[in-house]
Amino acid sequence: MNVRRLFPFALFVLLLAIAVRPTIDPDMWWHLRTGEAILDGGIPRRDIFSFTYPTNVWVTHEWLSQVFMWGVYRLGGLTGLMVTFAAMTTVTWGLVYLISDGKPYVAGMVVAVAAKASQVVWGSRPQLFNLLFLAVFIFLLERRRDGAVGKQVYVAFPLLTLVWANLHSGFVLGIVVLGTYLIAGYLGRRRRAPDPRALPPGDLRRLGFAVVAAALVSLVNPNGLRLWTFPIENLTSPIQRELIVEWFPPTPDQLIFWLTLGLVVVGVLGFVTASRRSAATDILMFGGTALGAFLSVRNIPIFAIAATPIVCRYLTDALSAKSLVAPGDEPEPRRLPTLVAGAAIGGAAFVIAAATIAGNAATVRDAFPEAAVDWVEANGRTGERIFNAYGWGGYLIWRGLPVYVDGRADVYGDAGLINFRRTWDVEPGWEEPLDRFGVSLVMVPRGSRLAVVLDEAPRWRTEYEDPVTFVFGRSG
Repeated sequence: MNVRRLFPFALFVLLLAIAVRPTIDPDMWWHLRTGEAILDGGIPRRDIFSFTYPTNVWVTHEWLSQVFMWGVYRLGGLTGLMVTFAAMTTVTWGLVYLISDGKPYVAGMVVAVAAKASQVVWGSRPQLFNLLFLAVFIFLLERRRDGAVGKQVYVAFPLLTLVWANLHSGFVLGIVVLGTYLIAGYLGRRRRAPDPRALPPGDLRRLGFAVVAAALVSLVNPNGLRLWTFPIENLTSPIQRELIVEWFPPTPDQLIFWLTLGLVVVGVLGFVTASRRSAATDILMFGGTALGAFLSVRNIPIFAIAATPIVCRYLTDALSAKSLVAPGDEPEPRRLPTLVAGAAIGGAAFVIAAATIAGNAATVRDAFPEAAVDWVEANGRTGERIFNAYGWGGYLIWRGLPVYVDGRADVYGDAGLINFRRTWDVEPGWEEPLDRFGVSLVMVPRGSRLAVVLDEAPRWRTEYEDPVTFVFGRSG
């Protein structure tokens, strides 16, 4: 054990501990119930959880992720989910680290910043599979560019895409990455001074076949071609972009904005000052994902994963940090202090993860209307129609209550989301959707604008309240 080995050990042990997140992702709950429903009766084609739009088509593009999540839950409960997805996050960043130059210090510091920027999507959610598979695709492509793996690697991409397409509709990202490397490869070889790491013509042909094969095998899913149009429908929905926070662009009052901007600035400086010529692949991958990151918070983790190896490559070259990237060093004369430090870091990581797990029940209780649902059940009112906060729909599904709305925005469509927002934002005619859908109870967070209005509305009365929730019922 020496400092060079202690550094990455500390980085990834702490990353694993911090990646153990409380189970407060609003969508996790309905993902679990969907996994259970799939195993009990097959993949649902129409909504099975709401009373508002039960005939609407439901594109269950995450069905395999949901089955996986339900299986993990049955085996290990919420703790099992927390640890499993933390391990997935750690593996993702481990792959990124392995293909980053400047190990351990430069690569470690850039990975730490990029991982912090990606925290916005950490948790027990299918979206983590997108990040893992993205890291795997880039890892394999970069290892091939370095000559570390054989040409047989191109067979892996269609096989991986087959699995990815059934885990999440984000599989399109993998095909885009393959296409980017293909296009950049041809552009790079047309330069006067080709990139020494450019894929040879034979590899470009194999990569072209891999792109086509990946696109074709992606159709082997329960939704067929609809899986390709589904992401486009969501991206072009104006109400989803207005309502769902993750679709918002990052703003200067958010830490992730500055972390992302910092990665962009360092990357650009690396491109400008490095002695090596910028590869077309690096320019397209870095520029394209950076643009996406500033368009939507949801894209920041994609940029972080794609940009980290590129930033490390040019930053290390620009710094000429030979001492930081020497292939090895002799064991340090004082091993005991580093061993003690390693043990202390491991112990601290264990305490961090254990504290998160131990406090999860209380965190969930503070984030969701747990006590309010208990009251509904105790008073025999589970058959009533409840208008709920958007972020609480998944939890109500978990508790077996039909919902007005939940995180499956595509199921409700623009019309359904507009109806919800009309009431939630107390716009003119806000009570009309409540009347139309026969809502008799309204369950909303304390301090919400709707709660304030309902507290004074003559047609509604407070029937239950606690530090988290107000429940209003019709007064007549």
